[in-house]
Amino acid sequence: MNEDFDEKLLKEAFVDKSYIVQERLKREELGIEGDVEGFLKDNTELGSHGRELITSTLIRWIKKEFPKLPDEGLE
Repeated sequence: MNEDFDEKLLKEAFVDKSYIVQERLKREELGIEGDVEGFLKDNTELGSHGRELITSTLIRWIKKEFPKLPDEGLE
């Protein structure tokens, strides 16, 4: 079972914003110049995209399974 993953995207998926904040603080304490965002990206954007994908998929499924359900029911 070999899966092909975009390694950069996979690493991004596992980086929480709090980790980047923590790394920035560590670098400041050590006097290291340069921003963490230059080599790390958090998963906020991926999470938003995933949420939108799940929401649209569920709405399509609900509309198909319950065609008489009013729009208020979807909310």
